[in-house]
Amino acid sequence: MLRILQTVRATSCFGTYRIPVVEIRIVSVDSKGVPVDPHHAARLSIDSYGPDHKFLSHTDASAHP
Repeated sequence: MLRILQTVRATSCFGTYRIPVVEIRIVSVDSKGVPVDPHHAARLSIDSYGPDHKFLSHTDASAHP
């Protein structure tokens, strides 16, 4: 089970608008920051992007001990 530490989303001063997610990048690391398989990760970093690599959101999560 993962605990969400922080989520950052792209916003607009013009209100909510919809952009399709076309890319999701997940980086999983162990407790020392070394990249590992997601099943053995102590922490996950998840970024989502729209068309033309437009940043949409970033989420950091850690595994429950």
